[in-house]
Amino acid sequence: MIYEHEYALTDLSIVILNHERYPHLKRLLNYYNTYGYKINIVVLDSSKDKSVDDELRRLLNQENIIWGKYDSGNFFEKIANGIQCIKTKYSVLCPVDDFIVPSALVKCIEFLEKHPDYLCAQGLFIKHWLFQKNSKTKFGWMPRDIRMVSNNFKLSQNRVYAYLSNLSGGHQFYGVHRTEKFKLIWRETVRYASNMGWGEYFPGCLSLIYGKRKVLPVFYL
Repeated sequence: MIYEHEYALTDLSIVILNHERYPHLKRLLNYYNTYGYKINIVVLDSSKDKSVDDELRRLLNQENIIWGKYDSGNFFEKIANGIQCIKTKYSVLCPVDDFIVPSALVKCIEFLEKHPDYLCAQGLFIKHWLFQKNSKTKFGWMPRDIRMVSNNFKLSQNRVYAYLSNLSGGHQFYGVHRTEKFKLIWRETVRYASNMGWGEYFPGCLSLIYGKRKVLPVFYL
């Protein structure tokens, strides 16, 4: 698949978080390969599992992929340390069991290029699954974070209030960010977030302190 503005993806790094889920990692890397474009990928892997088969090793050894091994002790340190190698203008976190749509990433980058007061851009989330009914395999889906809207208040304290009050729905944990601030956010998360629960909200608060968030009307993840 060729995008009209696929050049935008050269300015982006996708950061994949993996812990003991090599089958999911293989599936995700194959997914991005189907687009026929060498997307910059950083794999932060804290797995102790040694079962990296030949296919996965071949995928991880592609020239567009950086594969880093980390201790599993601190989730936030793994991100903060692992993203320091990123040299692209934009970055995005991607869980190993999710799929971000490249065409939506292009839309996010194009938006951020035109709106310097926004730090984060993302789109709409869909959850999907397979289930059995009448001896047949069925496909089900539903929107996630259906109340999620852009958070573009002029004052940062108003953006943070809307976020923590769930008035803006969802959060920007997996949104496209400007890399310079993306690195700063995770360095400060390591420094100030003392537990996993707060650690998930803290980078979202920092993101909204440093800039606005845009939710585009596109299928994103």
